[in-house]
Amino acid sequence: MQPSEAAFRVRVACEDNGHFEVVRVLASLTLREHLAWFEDVEPHVLWEKESITDARRRARERGVARLHGHFGGVPGEADALMVRAQLLLWDSDAWAFDFAVLARDTDGDRARRNGACQAVAENALRVPSRPPIVLAYAEPEIEAWVIAGFIARDDAEQRRLHAELKRLGFDPRSAPERLTAKRHSDARDAKAVLVALCGSADAQTRWVRCADASLERWREHTKAAGGPEFLDAVRHEVVPALRRTPAAPST
Repeated sequence: MQPSEAAFRVRVACEDNGHFEVVRVLASLTLREHLAWFEDVEPHVLWEKESITDARRRARERGVARLHGHFGGVPGEADALMVRAQLLLWDSDAWAFDFAVLARDTDGDRARRNGACQAVAENALRVPSRPPIVLAYAEPEIEAWVIAGFIARDDAEQRRLHAELKRLGFDPRSAPERLTAKRHSDARDAKAVLVALCGSADAQTRWVRCADASLERWREHTKAAGGPEFLDAVRHEVVPALRRTPAAPST
């Protein structure tokens, strides 16, 4: 699909394809819930992915300025400069989208989200007319968000689930924030738990099924893992903005 053919254009700056797919599914479900006409235009939404982790390199190559400095008079926390670079890149592209998502793992470091908030707030003050930009920061990583919506599809997966509940001593679906990131050898490593639940061959196919347990249950399961913040941002920032666009059907 060419940008000129799209009803809506969405940019997702993220770590990898897993983040992209999870964000796309969760945002689309939320938009369907709050915009009666979204399902009809959904096939014509152009979702575009780019790497957030190399934003500073790309910004330097394009000669984008203001990659350093404080935020509101205070030093930037983790991710602040990286997100500033990404926003300046979008600014240099004249904000050619209807909304955007910044998707990242916290890896147990909440300062990452704090820094991203600093950069987004700074940018909103500088360019108040820009499209909405929302954060999808998964605690501790995106696999935990997928596990939060996991439903066993057959007897084999049900047995895998029971084995993981016994091994972990808690239900990772309802407490994904208790999982860990970075060290694959950790007994609670989210990537390892996801593979244990559905097998290595099937793990990556579960990105698009992250909300199989229903969006409401997923929200409840991820209340300490950053999920509701993302859903609320889509509802309260993106939904009103899309209603105001020329592409929105008249009601």
